[in-house]
Amino acid sequence: MSSVTLLEQSREALAHAKTLQQTIAESPLEKANDIAILLDSVMSRASLYQSVHPDKDMRDASEVVEQEASRFATELGLDRTFFDALNAVPEAGLDAGTKRLRAHMLRDFRRSGVDKD
Repeated sequence: MSSVTLLEQSREALAHAKTLQQTIAESPLEKANDIAILLDSVMSRASLYQSVHPDKDMRDASEVVEQEASRFATELGLDRTFFDALNAVPEAGLDAGTKRLRAHMLRDFRRSGVDKD
């Protein structure tokens, strides 16, 4: 893989995650999970390549990818629409793991102040 390919693939994954974010109200828990998987995949690969890849261009591209993914994660954590969609999901009928995930995500949103005016 080249540094250009890494940038293209990562940006494509982040663009897909942003598309999912824009339609979060349709199925908040599923889309939140899909976004988390995409974001984790992009950030993990970038972090690994930045730390151990022998090619400087690849390390530099990985740093750019990591910054872009981090920026998206920050924006996501401050997205009031995302918070409202998750908050609107009723707990009734959710299994214990899903309830816990929802509670932790809502907690993180509240910690960042998203629930405030």
